[in-house]
Formats: sequence, structure tokens, C-alpha cells
Amino acid sequence: MTKKIVLFRWIVVVGLAIACFSFFQFFYPFHLLHNEQMSFDLSVSSLLSYFHKPAMLACLLGDLVSSILISPAIASFVMTLIFVFEWVILIKIQKKFNIGECAILYALFPIVFEWILYSPLTNSIASTFSIILTLLLFWVYTKIKGRWSSFIAGFVMLPLIYWAAGGRLIAFSLMVLVYEAEHDKRRWIYWLVLLLSSYLFPILGMDLYGITQEEAYIYPFTMVKTMIPAMIIVFGLLGLQITAIKKIKLTVKSASFIILFLILMLVASIVGQKEYIRKKKTLPDITSLYETVNYGSLLFNGGEKG
Repeated sequence: MTKKIVLFRWIVVVGLAIACFSFFQFFYPFHLLHNEQMSFDLSVSSLLSYFHKPAMLACLLGDLVSSILISPAIASFVMTLIFVFEWVILIKIQKKFNIGECAILYALFPIVFEWILYSPLTNSIASTFSIILTLLLFWVYTKIKGRWSSFIAGFVMLPLIYWAAGGRLIAFSLMVLVYEAEHDKRRWIYWLVLLLSSYLFPILGMDLYGITQEEAYIYPFTMVKTMIPAMIIVFGLLGLQITAIKKIKLTVKSASFIILFLILMLVASIVGQKEYIRKKKTLPDITSLYETVNYGSLLFNGGEKG
């Protein structure tokens, strides 16, 4: 890795950290607390309750992290650490697809889309952990070299992902397909069965967890559009297989274009959240909110204490 790439990576890390902290500190200082519990119960019965639904580990981590968001600054700092970690994992995965120097910038796209979903209060910390856990398991999959070992690992990881991260099975299977196609592995039957299993496995979850069909496919998400970041990762990896895009050199021109596009996309989303901005203006000082009220009911009741 050249000195230029190392220097630019640090610039991107610092820029990402500043942008993330600023976004959650100044524009969206409520940090998903409308859906997350404010205190973490360590009792046995409470911990066992996480096994009653898919995405057990993602929800557990989400509630654990939400319990330490005791001030806007701390919450912004924690969210920044989470997203920088996700960015690092995305870069590692892109390297497995032989993405060129601009991988450090391409990895920002899913991050920004997640911020956009936080703006209208449709995302949660558990959702972000769900993405991270799926990416980590896929990264582990890319480390497996043996033909039969990867075959077995693919099917073993489906229930593991459903248990740990919830409705990310199809995203995982599509990443496997794109990854193996990139490395000239033509296992059509394996791909077909893996994709079919990803579609059918949540049906088993309906009976196992006693949930609806919609919940079985999107849990821990509350609506289908919160699955967009995972699909962006999948189709982004597919699009990056185009040689002309994959091999773009990291220059001032290319970096400026990508960063400007990301900024415009985020600004357009913020401007578009007029309803959120209207309700935010009716709220009292955010610091006092952390100490006195339930933020979710306050926000959704248009500023009246719930």
C-alpha cells in the first residue's frame, strides 16, 4: 500500500468520524431511542427472552449499546465507532472482490444510506448490528478455501445468520454468488440451492418463533425499506465487477466526485425530512430530554410528553 493510499485512508477515517458525530449530534440527536430500551436488564429471564425472536445477537447488542447512550455526545461518539467499524469491514470485503484503490470511498455508500434511514426514524441500532454481523460472517466465509469446506460453511451460516442477525439470508447468499463468480467458481447447483434455502428458511422461523411471514423475512427491521443498505452492498459489489469502475485510480478528481455525490445525497435526504424537522423544532432542549422524558412518545406525539 502506497503512502498516498495510507494518507488518504486516514483522511477518510477522520472525515467519516467528524461527519458521523456531527450528524447524530446536531441533526439527529435522538439516536433511535424511540425503539430501544433505556436500561439493560441482566436478569436470566430477560436474557432468555432474546431467544424468542430471530436476530438474537443483533437485538441484544442493540439494547446493550442503547443503554449507555446517556447523553447526545456519548451517543454520537458510540454511533461513530460503530459506523467506522462497519466501514473497515466493508473495505476488507471489497478487497476480497479485488476492488481497486477507491474501495475506501465505495465503502462509504452503504454507511450514508444507513444515516438516511435514521433521519425519518425508521432504523435502529439492532438493524445496524444486523448488517455488521452478516458482513463479518461473510468475511469469514471468504477465508474458507476448500471447495467442500465452503459448501458446508455456506449452509451452516444460514441458520447462524438468522439466529444472530435476522433477515439477511438472501443478502448473504447473493454476496456468496457474486464472490464466487468473481473468483471463477462455477457452482450453479450450490448457488441455486443456497438462494432457495435463504428464501425458505424464514418460513421455518415463522413456526419456531411464532411470528408473521413479513416479520420472518425482515426481522429485526420494522419495514422493508430498512433492508435497503444490505441490498446496496450486494448490488454495489455486483456493479463494482465492471472493470472500468473496479480499477478507477484514487485521484483528487475521482475522490472529489465521489465525496461530493455522497454529500449531495445526504443533504437532499436531510432537506427532504420536513416532517421530522417540524417535530424536532417543537421539542425542548435535547440534553434535558435524556433525563426527563420518553423520547419516542414525545417525538411521535409532536412534542407532547408521553
